[in-house]
Amino acid sequence: MSAQDLLAEFIPHLAHFNPQFQADWVTGTWVHKAAYAQPVPPVGYADMIPDVRTPLPGLYFASMS
Repeated sequence: MSAQDLLAEFIPHLAHFNPQFQADWVTGTWVHKAAYAQPVPPVGYADMIPDVRTPLPGLYFASMS
């Protein structure tokens, strides 16, 4: 998506957070793309994280997926 396409997608949601929001407040847009990125976890994710301990002594689970 282009910067303008993304802006058109997000503007209505900004107004949801701030009903006073005006689109002309946006003075610039930038889009940076990367092949890989870290996911953004949802609120309450700490309660969903699996235990890092495994049944094997001294072996721990670690993952970014």
